[in-house]
Amino acid sequence: MQRQCNEMNKIKKLYKRISKNFFGVEMPVELKEVYMKFRNSPESGWIIGPQEAVVLYDFIRKEQPKNVLELGGGIGASAAVAAAAIEKGKITSLEQNQKCIKIAGELVPQYLKNKIMFIFSGVHAFKCDKISPYLYFSGYKNLSFLKLRPFYSCQHNSFM
Repeated sequence: MQRQCNEMNKIKKLYKRISKNFFGVEMPVELKEVYMKFRNSPESGWIIGPQEAVVLYDFIRKEQPKNVLELGGGIGASAAVAAAAIEKGKITSLEQNQKCIKIAGELVPQYLKNKIMFIFSGVHAFKCDKISPYLYFSGYKNLSFLKLRPFYSCQHNSFM
């Protein structure tokens, strides 16, 4: 019995340490809630990593872009991370796989859904040395932040 108690205490301490420092990354509680919903999904094999999620979250919190365009939204994890960080802006996420859009609709928390629009779009190849926020993507105007998969971003012609 004593041995079981000791083991249980070790597990509790480990859990506290892991929950505080998730995958070696300090993660705000509101971000961790959203991220874990995607991480626990059976479809989570290709979601944004925890370090990248924190970088994206911090960047969006700081910059507060009005319009975020994500190319390759997958099951919506990075769009949800951005939505958790953004106050008044909107996220448009383009995805080529209808199944991913369906899963995203199921996984994105209800309170974030009004900030994200998932759009089915086929793949279109183009070459551009610099991506300008003044380019029009299928008529999408006033782009203030562009997120590509994996996490490459462009704001005011500079890459992170």
